[in-house]
Amino acid sequence: LGEDGLGWSVRLLLTHPSLTPDGQRGWPKPVADYLAPRYGYSAERVGHARARCMRVLALLERTLAESRARGHEYLLGPRPTAADLHCAVTLAPILPMPEAECPMPPPVRHAFETVDEDVRAAVTPALLEHRALMYARHLVLPVRF
Repeated sequence: LGEDGLGWSVRLLLTHPSLTPDGQRGWPKPVADYLAPRYGYSAERVGHARARCMRVLALLERTLAESRARGHEYLLGPRPTAADLHCAVTLAPILPMPEAECPMPPPVRHAFETVDEDVRAAVTPALLEHRALMYARHLVLPVRF
């Protein structure tokens, strides 16, 4: 979740389209203007952020598959760890949960639903199942935004 992590990189991807001429995706422009300096945004960092998201999502997918092959439900074995919690909550800005499970203000939902399409496509059904498991067993629904 720290700098150059999945969450950080997604924040850059949410901010970037807001600052492009059409501004139809991502945050409303005033929100992007406020967040951009806090996230260290620059257009030059977007390509790296996208690639980083793809690598981390692939790593999470492989780790989960390997753990499941050993008969476990969690990323690193038979019990949940911080990695499982961070994975579950960090998927929200990439593929938001339904409104009933995670109500959020419309501008936030719009930003989350318009994040980079390649990154959204990299979230596999197995990762979504893992998120559902974490919320069913270890996190509270509905999420209070």
